[in-house]
Amino acid sequence: HENAMSNAIYPLLSRLQKEYRVDIYAENPNLDLPLEEEVPGYHIYRNAEPYHGIHKKTALLLYKLHQIVNTDIRCISKKNAIILIKILRVLVGGWARNSKKYIHPEQLMNLHSYDAVISISSPIINQSIALDLYKKGIFKTRKCIWISYFLDPFATYIGNVNNSRFDEMMAFETDVYRYSDLIITSPEIKEDNHNYPTSLFDCKVKSIQLATLDFHRSYEYNPYPYSPSKINCFFAGSFFDIRVRNPKRMFEIISQFDESIQIYIACYLECTEVKKMRLHYCDGKNNIHWLGRVDMKRCFEMMKGADVLINVGNKSSNQTPSKIFDYISFGKPIINFYSISNDTSVKYTRDYPSILNLDNNEFDIAKQIKLTDEFIKQSKDIKIDIQQLEKEFNQYESGSIANEFANLIHDIMKQ
Repeated sequence: HENAMSNAIYPLLSRLQKEYRVDIYAENPNLDLPLEEEVPGYHIYRNAEPYHGIHKKTALLLYKLHQIVNTDIRCISKKNAIILIKILRVLVGGWARNSKKYIHPEQLMNLHSYDAVISISSPIINQSIALDLYKKGIFKTRKCIWISYFLDPFATYIGNVNNSRFDEMMAFETDVYRYSDLIITSPEIKEDNHNYPTSLFDCKVKSIQLATLDFHRSYEYNPYPYSPSKINCFFAGSFFDIRVRNPKRMFEIISQFDESIQIYIACYLECTEVKKMRLHYCDGKNNIHWLGRVDMKRCFEMMKGADVLINVGNKSSNQTPSKIFDYISFGKPIINFYSISNDTSVKYTRDYPSILNLDNNEFDIAKQIKLTDEFIKQSKDIKIDIQQLEKEFNQYESGSIANEFANLIHDIMKQ
């Protein structure tokens, strides 16, 4: 599936392909893809039933159980409910794996003489699969190098830091660091790791930027046909967890615009709190268009056709915003809403020629509404020269990052 994660991974795999055979073992989040597939340059193997699929079927099973016994599951004590859910997940997972023919990673290791396995997360289950192979001695037996690549934080993800399972998750992540031959991650995660047990393995950690800044996109995609008589602004992303990304200030501001400014929001995941917030501020506003999930091709077309692009920064300093590099690729004016002083989107757009950074904690909302309205109307015709951006942001360009990634792989393979 095309998403922000695959968007960051494919440039790296394409670069490796020039010198290696690359097979992909992937999850199947929507349960709608073949278990085995040949695509240009890759052979893809997919798990029969992904983690999310098991959750969906477990939820369905709980619903059926509720109907059969005519007892609300919420009446069960929390402890017993957790035990029941765990049992059902095991049963559902076992049924899924026994009911479909698929190749387990261990079988793949026996079928092919792989020189290296690169476990990429998120999702974290990929690291779990690789750790299981390591503990079974398969990497050692096959003389296979294990490289783990963390694009996103796991235990130190802002939604997990105060989780009751934090110690368990950190122990798991520390094991991945301990047993991997090489760990690749973002500069932000590498820096943040100094506060945690993973810092013990800092000598094995290399950092690279996300490989999503691609100036060729400006030429590859046709602009989306917005209304030429309006000023068209576009946001792409998700609001899956309000602790990570809070769009309240964005909603407060865009709800005050007149219909000369059209707002298009492509959001593939929306938590309950954000939905309530959106309905409160934006319901009935004819100039605010909530698009839901939009495929990557359409997203890039809408980015290219928009007059202004909108970003809502993360409330954590250890997550790198892949979307901000997508925005830079098209050379359009950017409005960035940020919540923390060391916001990573602010960091990477500091030298961008047309940027408006708005602090979500600013008390004077009226001032921000006026400032944003003026920025949009004054910037709507700006198109930053791609050659200028290539010079200023070359170190973040996907081709450069992919070469850096390949060199790290080469170096560890030589040892």
